[in-house]
Amino acid sequence: MTPMTAYFLTDCILEAGIPAGVINIVQGYGKECGESLCTHADVAVISFTGGTVTGRRISSVAAPLFKRLSLELGGKNATIVFDDNHDLDATVQGAVRAAFANQGQICLCGSRVLIHASIYEQFVQRFVHFTKVMFTSKIGDPLRSGFGSLVSLQHREKVESYVAIARQEGGKILLGGKRPTFEKDDEKSLNEGAFYLPTIITGLDAMKSRCATEEIFGPVVTLHAFETEQQAIEIANATEYGLAGSVWTKDL
Repeated sequence: MTPMTAYFLTDCILEAGIPAGVINIVQGYGKECGESLCTHADVAVISFTGGTVTGRRISSVAAPLFKRLSLELGGKNATIVFDDNHDLDATVQGAVRAAFANQGQICLCGSRVLIHASIYEQFVQRFVHFTKVMFTSKIGDPLRSGFGSLVSLQHREKVESYVAIARQEGGKILLGGKRPTFEKDDEKSLNEGAFYLPTIITGLDAMKSRCATEEIFGPVVTLHAFETEQQAIEIANATEYGLAGSVWTKDL
């Protein structure tokens, strides 16, 4: 999908009147095309958004050449919710949007939510409710709905594999955890797409679970309780990523 969007971008560039040659879009596989660009003497700056493994490779070949690097390598971002929120519904809705926007296919998505133990039960109930209202009920054609398909069938298989891991790790699926079925006549063709229901999981070890600490890049969120601010920090840091995070509180 990304190469295709880049291709369409060329139409916008030409329509805007930017002279030919000012912007060049070169497409190809990383080992052949990407590595050649990263090591070419005329390329001084490299900006990359993608997987950690690829980012390490780019760094290893570009650093000895003293090239300037900007690497955005994914995230497993924590949404930390304290118990001093006066409008819990607004907080929950914000956390739901952060989790499931664009089917969770955003590097900055809040894919694990850490909740103060004193409000954990009521937060979880409302989180499930608002996920159903805001996303599950709107799944379908992305041109007409608020929750579309994953980027590919192969990527859906990856998402499904992590949900299977969560089950093996003792996780409890509160919502989703499967593919939707489209039964209306004008929607049956959507069954061929890479749709996956918004999925909420509890009961996982926040420090060790693969599902809770590895990037899934899909509509899968894990919920965890914490007792103290220090514990919340430790859970938030229990991942190799350090891209983003958010704190929901009245007292900073």
